[in-house]
Amino acid sequence: MRQLVDRLFAREGAERVQASTAADNMAMRRVLEKLGFVNEGTLRAFMPADEGRDDYVLYAVTRPEWATPR
Repeated sequence: MRQLVDRLFAREGAERVQASTAADNMAMRRVLEKLGFVNEGTLRAFMPADEGRDDYVLYAVTRPEWATPR
């Protein structure tokens, strides 16, 4: 994931990269947070699921944030 984000900023000219995941997907949430992504909020009833709709959490990182050593 780090290599993908590096490429988006360095070669593709992105100013912001965002990702979302199911609210209960704690493993992916930890990955995003360790990479420096910031939780921007919950997308309520966002994704269709077997029993209704699931909440998703939106994360993002900006170019200046990515360039800052972690």
